[in-house]
Amino acid sequence: MKILVIFNPKSGPDTFNTNEFKDKVLSILKTGENENTEFVFIDITTDNIDAEKIKHEAEEIKAIIISGGDGTISSFVNLVVENNIPLGIIPNGTFNNFASDNGIPENTEEALKVIKNFNVKEIDIGTINGDYFVNNSSIGLYTTSVKIREKTQKEYRLNKLTAMSLALIRTFYLFPMIYVEVKTEGKVFKDKTPFVFIGNNKYHFNLLSLGMRESLVAGKIYVYHTKCKYRWCLIRIAVKALFSFLHKEKDFISNSAEEIIIHSRKKKITVAADGELYKMDTPLTYKITPKAVKLLAAK
Repeated sequence: MKILVIFNPKSGPDTFNTNEFKDKVLSILKTGENENTEFVFIDITTDNIDAEKIKHEAEEIKAIIISGGDGTISSFVNLVVENNIPLGIIPNGTFNNFASDNGIPENTEEALKVIKNFNVKEIDIGTINGDYFVNNSSIGLYTTSVKIREKTQKEYRLNKLTAMSLALIRTFYLFPMIYVEVKTEGKVFKDKTPFVFIGNNKYHFNLLSLGMRESLVAGKIYVYHTKCKYRWCLIRIAVKALFSFLHKEKDFISNSAEEIIIHSRKKKITVAADGELYKMDTPLTYKITPKAVKLLAAK
């Protein structure tokens, strides 16, 4: 048997020492029943990942461990879903929302202890036009801010968080609008909107649990958007969200379904999925695949 450890040394704000990381993984995991297990380390910045080989050897792979942030997990989650292999997470990214929502500690040693216990929890995953995403996807404001963030990072050599803060201010000033048609199980929304946000299960929008999910096993895709046409309207919605009054906001719309279809006047649009940008054909079809990920999580 073997365990694959896929890691991204460039993920996260901290300096990453590859040798220390490998030693830490082996010292905690290569013990007891894993003493004779082969550990294969794959650096995504230098090594090629052979998906066909993993598919062929799936029965011999006890688990795939991914070390990185949400973007890294999203990029390789197909390997565990399509081959029915348990997934272990070591949160080492700038954003670790997937790990946080599943109760996985950000401390590397503690995360490895969770993996060692080998407690399997089956959770849902979302797809957009057939591609997987673990957290959320969006069009509109966020995609604009990511484009500005990437340009700002490149031009001024800023870290990701600082560049994103500046990008959000610039995006709010520009306030781009998009025309969409959102279809959710008998309901249709046609209008201009500053954003459409799609979540793998339900997201919270209040001060104490902003952007968090209490469950990833409800088997639903959630879509959030607004009828706001002006900045002040979006500010009002944000304030209400922070103080848990969003349910009283007539200009904020949320629905859930097993499938959501979004039409656009453009043949291709920029879509954000787990923080990364992609050009995709329209219409966008979002679906939920219940209990598709066998996650090694805390009890």
